[in-house]
Amino acid sequence: MICDWTYLTGTVSPAGATLTINGITVQVSTSGDFNVSVANGTNYIVASETSYQTYHHNVTLNSGRTNNVTINLKPVSNPSPTPGIAIYAFIGIVAIVAVAGIILVLKKRK
Repeated sequence: MICDWTYLTGTVSPAGATLTINGITVQVSTSGDFNVSVANGTNYIVASETSYQTYHHNVTLNSGRTNNVTINLKPVSNPSPTPGIAIYAFIGIVAIVAVAGIILVLKKRK
């Protein structure tokens, strides 16, 4: 008997990550475990979660075997914060006060 399928089991962390195999979403348990039947040969695995680096991997699977995969997504490093609106508001207020001061000085000279 020829078996055209194999089994892929494993875990993905963090547990809330989305897992796709060959573009098809795979059910992941609340603890991050999964178990799915896939076609023999090369399968494309993608795991993703907000604030984590996306995992991309091709895995070649042999028929009739159970293959285990552990995926640990790495957190995306936080970029240095950019100045928020508060800094721009502060600069604007300083500019308004400076212009008002110049106007008052010029009016007193007249």
